Amino acid sequence: MSWRNGFMATYRLERVGEMLEDKGYNVIETEAEEVIAWFQYLSDADLFLAVLAEKERMDAEKGQSS
Repeated sequence: MSWRNGFMATYRLERVGEMLEDKGYNVIETEAEEVIAWFQYLSDADLFLAVLAEKERMDAEKGQSS
């Protein structure tokens, strides 16, 4: 999640591919409706989102303290 203009932007995961040909997962920024990353495995996509959320939380804290 990220702060933009005082509002929280969120991300979502979207499965890509057919049942017989599992291609992976897109990470989509919901505000821009834009794919920002692709992962073959759901666990990697979840880890990416967790790291992204932590980085943006730290950036928000830095912004509040200055």
